[in-house]
Order: sequence, then C-alpha cells, then structure tokens
Amino acid sequence: MLLNSWFFGPSLSTEPALLIQRRKLYSANLRRTLPDLLALRHKGDYRATRVSQREAQQAVRSAQTLVQAVTAHLQGEEGSA
Repeated sequence: MLLNSWFFGPSLSTEPALLIQRRKLYSANLRRTLPDLLALRHKGDYRATRVSQREAQQAVRSAQTLVQAVTAHLQGEEGSA
C-alpha cells in the first residue's frame, strides 16, 4: 500500500520481524498482528468494502493478545532490573 509505505515507512514492517524473528522477544504467532491490524484499518478507512463484525472482533482479540504479550515482557524486564 502506498499510504502504508509513505506514512509509516519501513519501520512498521520491520519492527515485528526484528522483535519476533531476530530477538525472539515474542511468540512467532504474533508476527502478522501489527501488519494485519493496519491492513484492516486501511480497509475500514479507505476502501468501499466494510469491515465485518467478525473481522472487528478478531482484530480486538489479536490486539489484546499483542498488548498482553508486550505488557508481560515489560513487566518481566522491570522485575529483572
């Protein structure tokens, strides 16, 4: 997507890979969460097709899972510091 690459640059696509594949900070099943959520947002904001209730509910669950993983990781860092 032009908007994605222009507005966010390469960081949005490289950050999940860096944190998940290289540094192995998060589970591999979270690899696609940020790009998938952004694609769904773009679908809802910029396309004629609508985001279904099912897609929205799945997006919320995916985002919650990601936030929980990041929170757990950050709390683990605080405990070890």
